[in-house]
Amino acid sequence: MVFINKFVFISLLTTIGFLYGLLLFLSDYEENKCEMTYMFQYPQFVRISMKIDNQFKKYGLYAYSEGHFTERARNMQFKGIPVLFIPGNAGSYKQVRSLASVALRKALNSRPGFHFDYFTIDYNEEFSGLNGALLHDQVLYAQQSIYRIMELYASTPDKPTSIVLIGHSMGGIIAEGLLSVIPDNSIISLILTLASPHKRPPLFFDSHLYNFYKDIESWDNKMNTTFITVSGGFNDFLVAPHLTSSKHLSVVTTHIPKVWLPMDHLCILWCKQLVLVLNRALFDSVDPLTKQISQDKEFVVAVFKHYLLQNSGIRINLKDHYSFPTPIDDRGDWIERLARQYSVELTEGTRKPQWYMIRKVNQPMHEVLSVMALNLELTNWIFACSAHTIRGQSRVCIDATHLSHMSEIVPSHKFKRRFLNINLHQLNQNFTHVVAKIPATSEPVTLHIDIHSEIDRKLIVDLPVWSLKNKVIIDETPENRLYYEIHFPGLYHVIQSYTLYVQPIQCNTRNHHASASLSVPWSNLDSHAIFSEIQHRPMNLRLHSNKPLN
Repeated sequence: MVFINKFVFISLLTTIGFLYGLLLFLSDYEENKCEMTYMFQYPQFVRISMKIDNQFKKYGLYAYSEGHFTERARNMQFKGIPVLFIPGNAGSYKQVRSLASVALRKALNSRPGFHFDYFTIDYNEEFSGLNGALLHDQVLYAQQSIYRIMELYASTPDKPTSIVLIGHSMGGIIAEGLLSVIPDNSIISLILTLASPHKRPPLFFDSHLYNFYKDIESWDNKMNTTFITVSGGFNDFLVAPHLTSSKHLSVVTTHIPKVWLPMDHLCILWCKQLVLVLNRALFDSVDPLTKQISQDKEFVVAVFKHYLLQNSGIRINLKDHYSFPTPIDDRGDWIERLARQYSVELTEGTRKPQWYMIRKVNQPMHEVLSVMALNLELTNWIFACSAHTIRGQSRVCIDATHLSHMSEIVPSHKFKRRFLNINLHQLNQNFTHVVAKIPATSEPVTLHIDIHSEIDRKLIVDLPVWSLKNKVIIDETPENRLYYEIHFPGLYHVIQSYTLYVQPIQCNTRNHHASASLSVPWSNLDSHAIFSEIQHRPMNLRLHSNKPLN
């Protein structure tokens, strides 16, 4: 009887623990802050006939179009860059709408001289993630779809020689599988996958699925195609980020500049912030001479790294020019303050340009400069120069070296934030100042300056293995301190989880806020949080993947 009572007690505790863990798992997600994408005109899907349709009557190939452009699609008149969307497990061919519609509007508004033609496959919403036997049929149909799409451009001047593949979930695995059945892989210039489990599926349901993945592993060394993979982070309960890594570039949506949001498995297809970034990257990957995706794979990867990893706001094709000195327009007020920390708030803008001069001083407390500009729409905003030219009562610079391309756009609650953190002692000795420019504007602009030593702002924190007590890292930050770097050497495994609290003590306005970024040095899996008087939610410190052994 005693044994039975113990068994019942242990079983009850185990059940309670399981239910509590399940509740935590199902509630462990952030609020969906994605904006919805909308079509300006009613979306149309034009069926494209193929010879293989008789063999696969449940499948179909469609071209996406809107409004009066649909007539061209119905007449099979295509003159753009072909893109094929491949849906995933139980996915619809209509899920291409957001990516395709935004690409169409961008081509119409920006007038770059080229556009993208989006095609999409209807797999009858098959459960390819649960039945591996379906994958081989889907790969075969996608292969014939590519051949059929390329045939549509046969009579087009400067016809394309390659196609872009975009796959969602298991559609990304189909795109990868195509590399084994298409003899010339160069026909696939780029594969972009969203929430696709490239390493392995979340669960193996049959031997067909297992063998399909084993075959992919043997093809991996033969790939000549650029691979970009994007995962949704902790909000995706179906495909974890560590399953999505690929050969060239893998990133989680919380890491991507101007996105900074986790996404669930379906939201990643229509989230406006992400769709805009991906379209900008695709458009900038086009060679202006050939009007096709560049054949320079290093350039294409560099473009996607610019948009997905660290975005300074400067177009990637202009970055090479930033290594050369440039003349500057020195009109305006040149202002130099001796304080190491201060803020400039122009609530009503400024009628003429203002140049804020930060002097280089060869002292330990003047080692590092942290600058943040709020609501500054100027791309070229910060420079290093030698102020040897006298104008009136002040010294000015007449030429300078760009530092803007070394800055980055960082998370913000309201206004765009541009941030630069640079070691002043490592700059050219001939430079006397770093200068930040605020152009004439009627909009409010804020500039924060923080000069400090590196060791003064770098903290190393030992994390407890298990603790219910709070540990204070910084009791209170002095006024106008802009930047701190906190290292957690003990945070290295996915099972670890800590909570970071940042409590505002006194803010001048409700818009004032602080941001924290968890930077993961071994992968592109950063996450961010914003703290203000109206936003108190703590930040979870946890990893998407373990620290590599080497």
